[in-house]
Amino acid sequence: MGETAEDAVKREVFEETGAAYDIDRLAVIHENFFNENKGTLAGLERV
Repeated sequence: MGETAEDAVKREVFEETGAAYDIDRLAVIHENFFNENKGTLAGLERV
């Protein structure tokens, strides 16, 4: 939470590979939330 999808992708790829790059556009975004709220954001606060 608190970052754009593009920033999250760039951060994750850099963390896993050390490769920094630019994104022109994202084709697909798929998110999963695994917690006691059964996949919803109910009760979660942005930090």
